Amino acid sequence: MSVDILIKCLSTFGAMSGLNINVGKSCLYTAGIHGQELEDILALTNLPVGTMPFQYLGIPLAAEKLKVSSYDSFTNKISTYIGAWSTSSLSYVGRAEFVRAVLQGVECFWLSIFPIPATVTSKIISLCRRFLWGSKKSLVAWNQICLPKHEGGLGFRDIKSWNAALLSKTLCNIHSKKDCLWIKWINEVHLRGSDIWKYKVRKGDSPLLKRLLEIRDTVRGKLQTKDRLWYLQIDRKCPFCALTDESTQHLFFSCRFCREVWDHIRDWLAIRRSMSTLLSSLKWMKKEARGKSWPSRAKRIALATTVYYIWMERNKCIFEGIKPQVESIGFKPLLAHLFSFARSRVCPE
Repeated sequence: MSVDILIKCLSTFGAMSGLNINVGKSCLYTAGIHGQELEDILALTNLPVGTMPFQYLGIPLAAEKLKVSSYDSFTNKISTYIGAWSTSSLSYVGRAEFVRAVLQGVECFWLSIFPIPATVTSKIISLCRRFLWGSKKSLVAWNQICLPKHEGGLGFRDIKSWNAALLSKTLCNIHSKKDCLWIKWINEVHLRGSDIWKYKVRKGDSPLLKRLLEIRDTVRGKLQTKDRLWYLQIDRKCPFCALTDESTQHLFFSCRFCREVWDHIRDWLAIRRSMSTLLSSLKWMKKEARGKSWPSRAKRIALATTVYYIWMERNKCIFEGIKPQVESIGFKPLLAHLFSFARSRVCPE
């Protein structure tokens, strides 16, 4: 039994280090274990049975979907931060910076772990909005405030979008089979050797896994290229070459302009494989660009950066009438991202 092995390991560790289990501060939490099996485990551990949900590192853990009340510690923490400051002692700019730097910093930890219910999201927005304006009456709609500064907003993060973006990191970890216990458990128990991109949701899947699969489906094949905008009366030709109707495959890999961009990147990083489709590029990255070495990291950044700047250059061409330039997509933006990454590693804030 795995519990028996675990207890023996802890006993051996305690005998050698003098650090033993404190029974008075420890509990045994189980899910789906009953009857004789549970009694055998209790006899082995000599620990009292705890009840879920319980707090671990400030986060509630449960064997089922969390209730809205389980997020009270999250919202209470934000309320405590707000209560520690009187709105009269801070200027409007100070309150805006407090919301951006402090309150949304508190949110980051929770949003990267759980899909936050709409009720909790609304409560957090209400707390931040009331603190920002100093009253229940808002002068500007919250969705307008969450726009970037160059679009007239204050640069606040939209909680729903931010939650999805942070959870997508977990989706990426599952895809890359990151060396951590929960990721291993997902791959062994749920995926069973299959690919997360092909996995179909099941009745017994956890709310977190279901949310990750929703994000996966949103990310996959949802880019609004012209071939998907069939309901609009627009020119469907590729803005770069104007020879073929725009599609994801053509825009990023088949267009002669973009092939020239990829050739520059491949030559600079000594990548032998031709980037013909997004799926084949991701498979290549998973196989050839793994690890923490600088060449591997540079190749991963190159793929993401190039796809991003092709899309940005496409939008500038369509909406601003700016003629596309290979130099605007290729070497310089990639070098800037690599420099930024290196600086964050060498001189972390």
